[in-house]
Amino acid sequence: MNFFTDSIPHPDAANNAVLPIQNGVPADVTGNVYLASPLSTYHTPRYDHMCDRVRKLFPLAALVPARDCGFTRTTWLPRWQVMLPTLAAVVFFTDDAEWIGKGVWTEITTARITGIPVWFLTDDEVLHRLENLTFTVDEDDWKQYAHVAPAPVGVA
Repeated sequence: MNFFTDSIPHPDAANNAVLPIQNGVPADVTGNVYLASPLSTYHTPRYDHMCDRVRKLFPLAALVPARDCGFTRTTWLPRWQVMLPTLAAVVFFTDDAEWIGKGVWTEITTARITGIPVWFLTDDEVLHRLENLTFTVDEDDWKQYAHVAPAPVGVA
């Protein structure tokens, strides 16, 4: 079962098919691409690598790394709500144990609900559409809120 696509309605087909895909990569995306990840990744070489990778995968877009947005616990949600309509896409990655927190979960779900394409970037530099992921949610732990994994082939 794909928790995400079974629980949250898909935007209309026109919004879902806007982006030309080239070798599985949204090479023609223009505008702002937001990079979301757990706070624990912000000051790591891995985060820098993921930023570089997103720049290569989205060569026509402007990268907006979450760590550079200056969010605080009190300003994050109101500022996210203002930023959201300015985004062309959202890319996210997990911590080393493949978890995201409640904040990243909120970002990817609100982006999806509003019709903004969302991709998951793995450490092996593969982009997966949100619709092709499975999530195991632990609502009692906001730091390890959702475990993320690509869906098995043939399941989505």
